[in-house]
Amino acid sequence: MNDEERHIELATFLRARRESLQPEQLGLPRRKVHRRTPGLRREDVAELSHISVTWYTWLEQGRAVHASALVLTRLAKALQLDVTEQEYLFALASPQLPPLSLLQLEEVSPRIQLLLNAQGTNPAYLLGPHFEILAWNQIATDVFCDFDKIPLMGRNVLALLFSDYMRGLIVNWESIAQDSLAAFRISASRKFNKPGYTSLIEELSKRSPEFRAWWAQHKVQRVPEICAKLDHPIVGLLALEQTMLILQENPELRMIVYTPHPQTDSANKLQQLTTMRVYG
Repeated sequence: MNDEERHIELATFLRARRESLQPEQLGLPRRKVHRRTPGLRREDVAELSHISVTWYTWLEQGRAVHASALVLTRLAKALQLDVTEQEYLFALASPQLPPLSLLQLEEVSPRIQLLLNAQGTNPAYLLGPHFEILAWNQIATDVFCDFDKIPLMGRNVLALLFSDYMRGLIVNWESIAQDSLAAFRISASRKFNKPGYTSLIEELSKRSPEFRAWWAQHKVQRVPEICAKLDHPIVGLLALEQTMLILQENPELRMIVYTPHPQTDSANKLQQLTTMRVYG
């Protein structure tokens, strides 16, 4: 299909998906039954996606609107799209972006998942070549967030790090964000011309003044020694030392493991989180 046909198909797809959802499915107040608009309102989708109502309306009107990968990810989450629907959304809205199926080709072997699980009470996750989080153990979910609920295109370390949630969770967020950004720049230096990276950098530059300022400094460094201090909502302060392990069979895959700082009670708190999950 040509561009005009693609925009019209996108508008029809978004409208149909929006009208198929009820507000209470997304935790929104129940609307009056006699109102004319079925399902969600455009205002609901815009609010859930953190975009303007005008911009979303343009999408449903079939206008030629540019959408970044992160915006499309938030839109997909708001509309509760499954993987197939997400891929269709990306193909219609931004065909220059890599399809989701390309990111799914990096399958995690059972052996690696067992290795992650074997870390016990130490949070651990696996990073892919595009800094996407491919796999994790359960304690990583308990400590950071439920990665499984984050759409595939949004499950990126930088996107998560510069989110409001992580900024509130990590006590020493500023130093960790700067160090991580400098390490990201040098690791991805040969990939900046790829659409996925371009979209990520553009979106984060718009969303975060800190990202915009620090990215302009052009600092580069290898992965530093990081001790993340987290203000966990259940167990309180956690001090976790980060270690990066590169897999010999595929150097683009890296395992990130967080171990409790030995001079704190973080080990006991990680055990407490595990016990709470197992025994409720």
